[in-house]
Amino acid sequence: MLEAFRQGLAKQAPGSGASLALPEGVLGDSDGEQLPRDLEEQHDLRVRVQTFENIVTVLNREVASTSNTLMAQERKLKEQETVTAQLRNKIQQHEKSICLKDLVIADLQLRLDILEHTSYDSTLVWAIADFTRKMQDAIDRKVPSIFSPPFFTAHCGYMLCLRLYLNGDGIGANTHLSLFLVIMKGKYDAILEWPFSKKVTQ
Repeated sequence: MLEAFRQGLAKQAPGSGASLALPEGVLGDSDGEQLPRDLEEQHDLRVRVQTFENIVTVLNREVASTSNTLMAQERKLKEQETVTAQLRNKIQQHEKSICLKDLVIADLQLRLDILEHTSYDSTLVWAIADFTRKMQDAIDRKVPSIFSPPFFTAHCGYMLCLRLYLNGDGIGANTHLSLFLVIMKGKYDAILEWPFSKKVTQ
């Protein structure tokens, strides 16, 4: 084919201006059609690549935004946990304070009851509440004896109380009430005469 092409060139006169006809098959139709298709495919690939790059860029932005949001939520959660821990500590402190106040109130109430029922003239009037239950407790040996409120022989006198065995004690067990006078430790013991020599009457 190339030899025929050379012969055709040799037959052309120099400067004749005649057109040069290429032999058939030197540049085939298939090659001429393939080039535009390749260019079109390259263009399509570039468009697809650009599209994917745009998608990746958008996804990266969304991931970054989501990550920032997550970090912000984690910070808020830690702050809330800190606040919750502080509130729990305050609640515990208040509970302890309330318990201490309850103890103080109970102690003051006991002192008030003692003052209200305390006698300073050597006499005692003892009203026993819930006698039936206490009697049964004594029979069952759960609480064999009970104590009266304290009383005094004078404002600066001996501090005394009574101890009562509702179901008896010793030779009086199960048949009698047994009552004993108890000399208690008082604030004025240092200025009182000892041993105790006051007369005890019913």
